[in-house]
Amino acid sequence: MANFVRDSRFRHVEVKLDSRDRFYEQLRPASTQIDCSNSVAANSQFLAYVDASGGSSCVGVLPLSSVGKNHVPISAPAYQQPLVRAHSQAVQDVAFDAFDRHTFYTCANDGHLKGWKIPSGGYIVDESNPLFTLNNSRSAAFRSISPHPTASGITATRSTKDIFLFDLTAQREIHASSAGLFTADIGHVAWSYTGHLLMSTSEDKMLRCFDLRTSGRFPLLIFFFTIFHLILLLTHFSVSIFAHI
Repeated sequence: MANFVRDSRFRHVEVKLDSRDRFYEQLRPASTQIDCSNSVAANSQFLAYVDASGGSSCVGVLPLSSVGKNHVPISAPAYQQPLVRAHSQAVQDVAFDAFDRHTFYTCANDGHLKGWKIPSGGYIVDESNPLFTLNNSRSAAFRSISPHPTASGITATRSTKDIFLFDLTAQREIHASSAGLFTADIGHVAWSYTGHLLMSTSEDKMLRCFDLRTSGRFPLLIFFFTIFHLILLLTHFSVSIFAHI
């Protein structure tokens, strides 16, 4: 086994806390358990998190420079932190657009996927008017958002047992996984580095790889965890044999 494990210079790297003056304090992040999705997201300019207000239906958006305890903009008409009043039920995920630093997306248990535009200087008052509101074809509650890494306006979303692909520019759903494809809850969805493939995990112990470049509705390859483990064992066995020849 020692021949199989490769040494890495990052193996013993430890995370060090920044100084206290770089903390974001006196925020009210949601305490609701979010399953395999994000309660916080950031890009090179803004930080967004699910706020506890309204039953975790709101999102707080701060400039990265808003460190410390006071998060009320100087030009705000009222002395309170502005929030995005995003949904009628608990927000499940928040994600920034990969091509526009001032655009982010939210999804929630109310079955809505929404897009939001951040003003150039950040929010100074509460916001409740999204760029768009989309629903999926099966009226299912959304669980996560996965923007495409190389194609602007394309994002994948998941519900409990379905995956949906949206064109946010045209504001429409363009693909959905076949009904009954997933027999157990979906754990996570992620794009490949180039965006050609979409991978999902599920509690039915299968990995599914979708090649969206081919025709049809979500053609896929299915990998069983047991087969995957068998390949790893065979690889290790082969490496061990050659190492002792």
